[in-house]
Amino acid sequence: MEVKILSTHLVFPSTFPIKTFDFGAELLQQLENTQQIVRVAVFLIDSEMLKIFEDKVLKKGKKIKLLCDRNIDEQTKEFLIFLRKNYPESFFYKIWNRENSFHTKFIVFDTCSVIVGSHNLKMRSLRENLEISLLIKEPKTVINLLEIFEYIYKNLQ
Repeated sequence: MEVKILSTHLVFPSTFPIKTFDFGAELLQQLENTQQIVRVAVFLIDSEMLKIFEDKVLKKGKKIKLLCDRNIDEQTKEFLIFLRKNYPESFFYKIWNRENSFHTKFIVFDTCSVIVGSHNLKMRSLRENLEISLLIKEPKTVINLLEIFEYIYKNLQ
């Protein structure tokens, strides 16, 4: 099983036995490598990050399905509406409007890989927070998270 540890703002000395990778660089690489669809389940996302997803995915004819919590700002809500209007065949989203929070954070790239961890998809978080996530390329794990995503998406009213 191929697993990479992704981090932001975590620098180890060269003698440290565990290699970590930059979350932002790996996210961009996975978006570039996506052939068909990116499924995003995240507590918080902002319009800056959505713009990156638009450029790397939607403008290249690929699809995005997004699940996010209701605690997003108005600018992000407006950008979600903009993306849905301008990419009606390739951008789909649902907002979690239940009493409890949608605190899940994972991104499935086709059926090839998944990032799971603590990262919210907000530029401020990537610039300021110490976060750890895993990039997993083990087929069964990827498919399991894809199925969980689709179940939640389908059953969210």
